[in-house]
Amino acid sequence: MTINSISDINQLSQETVEIQAHRAEDAWIKLLSDKHLKLKHLSLSGSDSLTDHSIALLSNLTTLESIDISYCNQITDAALNTFSSLPQLRSLVLDSCYQITDVGLQILSGSRSLSKLSLRNCEEITDEGVLALARLPHLEELILPEFANLSDASLRSLAMSALHLKVLRLSMLNAITDDGLSYLYKIKGLTSLSIDNCPNISPEAVSALQLELPNCLVSYDRVI
Repeated sequence: MTINSISDINQLSQETVEIQAHRAEDAWIKLLSDKHLKLKHLSLSGSDSLTDHSIALLSNLTTLESIDISYCNQITDAALNTFSSLPQLRSLVLDSCYQITDVGLQILSGSRSLSKLSLRNCEEITDEGVLALARLPHLEELILPEFANLSDASLRSLAMSALHLKVLRLSMLNAITDDGLSYLYKIKGLTSLSIDNCPNISPEAVSALQLELPNCLVSYDRVI
């Protein structure tokens, strides 16, 4: 269901399981929290007035399985305390939440349920943050930010710990090299890998990876 105002929230039934809120405000989140819905899927994408305070109120919605807060520019690392504590949260989209850093990912690594995470345009993330994410016990899909300060060390961390990983996006990362790509040989369940516009990845390294992981669909556009 799409909600555009407080009156829409007041009309929600207890059986509502999915909400898309356009330009949500803190007061909306307070109302949602107070209604104790059996909500499973919540999109707050583009709600750039939301604060960490309102995100903390989502901790009352313990049935949540997926949350999208992309383009919520005021959200900081503090909000990730809430997400790490939600017992059924499996999918989290943090695209263009520019204030998210490695500190927040350290917090998020405490989640026991999270399996899908998207971090597009979160350019403050470094190898330390990926090291923390690799410890997520059920991580299956990871979308890493473009142009972030990520190196082969990130791939080594994933290869050592994130052995359930199926989908990985590494596009537009200048410090990823052929050596780093070889670490991924260990992730035998990998089915989708994007390494578009990574200038230090060679066609030869991609071919070698495909021999090691024949069931993995690789997207590779070489920088010229």
